Amino acid sequence: FFRTIPGDLGLHFLASAARVLAAVAVAVATAVPAGLALGQFRRLDSVFSPLVAILYPIPKIVLLPVLYVLMGITDLSKILLIALILFFQILVVVADSH
Repeated sequence: FFRTIPGDLGLHFLASAARVLAAVAVAVATAVPAGLALGQFRRLDSVFSPLVAILYPIPKIVLLPVLYVLMGITDLSKILLIALILFFQILVVVADSH
Protein backbone atom coordinates (compact mmCIF):
# COMPACT_ATOMS: atom_id res chain seq x y z
CA PHE A 1 0.00 0.00 0.00
CA PHE A 2 2.70 2.52 0.96
CA ARG A 3 4.63 1.84 -2.22
CA THR A 4 1.74 3.17 -4.28
CA ILE A 5 1.92 6.55 -2.55
CA PRO A 6 4.02 8.92 -4.66
CA GLY A 7 7.43 10.06 -3.42
CA ASP A 8 8.30 9.83 0.24
CA LEU A 9 4.76 10.46 1.44
CA GLY A 10 4.36 6.86 2.62
CA LEU A 11 7.50 7.07 4.73
CA HIS A 12 6.37 10.36 6.25
CA PHE A 13 2.99 8.82 7.02
CA LEU A 14 4.64 5.89 8.79
CA ALA A 15 6.92 8.22 10.77
CA SER A 16 3.93 10.31 11.88
CA ALA A 17 1.93 7.22 12.77
CA ALA A 18 4.83 5.92 14.87
CA ARG A 19 5.03 9.24 16.72
CA VAL A 20 1.31 9.21 17.44
CA LEU A 21 1.37 5.60 18.67
CA ALA A 22 4.33 6.34 20.93
CA ALA A 23 2.57 9.43 22.32
CA VAL A 24 -0.62 7.48 22.98
CA ALA A 25 1.38 4.84 24.85
CA VAL A 26 3.12 7.49 26.98
CA ALA A 27 -0.13 9.35 27.69
CA VAL A 28 -2.04 6.21 28.67
CA ALA A 29 0.83 4.91 30.81
CA THR A 30 0.98 8.17 32.78
CA ALA A 31 -2.61 9.47 32.78
CA VAL A 32 -4.45 6.28 33.72
CA PRO A 33 -2.58 5.69 37.01
CA ALA A 34 -2.77 9.40 37.83
CA GLY A 35 -6.50 9.48 37.08
CA LEU A 36 -7.13 6.37 39.16
CA ALA A 37 -5.20 7.92 42.05
CA LEU A 38 -7.18 11.15 41.80
CA GLY A 39 -10.41 9.17 41.68
CA GLN A 40 -9.51 7.03 44.71
CA PHE A 41 -7.95 9.51 47.11
CA ARG A 42 -10.04 12.56 47.95
CA ARG A 43 -7.13 14.43 49.54
CA LEU A 44 -4.99 13.96 46.45
CA ASP A 45 -7.89 15.08 44.29
CA SER A 46 -8.45 18.20 46.39
CA VAL A 47 -4.78 19.13 46.01
CA PHE A 48 -4.40 18.49 42.27
CA SER A 49 -7.87 19.23 40.88
CA PRO A 50 -7.33 23.03 40.92
CA LEU A 51 -4.09 22.56 38.97
CA VAL A 52 -5.82 20.30 36.45
CA ALA A 53 -8.72 22.76 36.18
CA ILE A 54 -6.27 25.55 35.35
CA LEU A 55 -4.09 23.60 32.90
CA TYR A 56 -6.81 21.56 31.16
CA PRO A 57 -8.40 24.34 29.05
CA ILE A 58 -5.07 25.84 27.92
CA PRO A 59 -4.34 24.93 24.29
CA LYS A 60 -1.24 22.77 24.55
CA ILE A 61 -0.04 23.84 21.10
CA VAL A 62 1.16 27.09 22.71
CA LEU A 63 3.90 25.01 24.33
CA LEU A 64 5.30 23.99 20.94
CA PRO A 65 7.81 26.86 20.67
CA VAL A 66 8.95 26.26 24.25
CA LEU A 67 9.46 22.55 23.58
CA TYR A 68 11.35 23.29 20.38
CA VAL A 69 13.65 25.73 22.17
CA LEU A 70 14.29 23.32 25.05
CA MET A 71 14.49 20.07 23.09
CA GLY A 72 15.03 21.06 19.48
CA ILE A 73 12.91 19.93 16.55
CA THR A 74 13.16 16.23 17.30
CA ASP A 75 10.80 13.29 17.37
CA LEU A 76 10.92 13.36 21.16
CA SER A 77 9.57 16.91 21.34
CA LYS A 78 6.77 16.04 18.92
CA ILE A 79 5.88 12.90 20.87
CA LEU A 80 5.92 14.83 24.13
CA LEU A 81 3.55 17.49 22.81
CA ILE A 82 1.07 14.91 21.50
CA ALA A 83 1.31 12.99 24.78
CA LEU A 84 0.70 16.17 26.76
CA ILE A 85 -2.42 16.93 24.74
CA LEU A 86 -3.74 13.41 25.29
CA PHE A 87 -2.67 13.25 28.94
CA PHE A 88 -5.24 15.75 30.15
CA GLN A 89 -8.03 14.23 28.06
CA ILE A 90 -7.38 10.79 29.53
CA LEU A 91 -6.74 12.06 33.07
CA VAL A 92 -10.05 13.90 33.32
CA VAL A 93 -12.07 10.99 31.93
CA VAL A 94 -10.43 8.39 34.18
CA ALA A 95 -10.61 10.53 37.32
CA ASP A 96 -14.28 11.38 36.77
CA SER A 97 -15.35 7.85 35.92
CA HIS A 98 -13.78 6.21 38.93
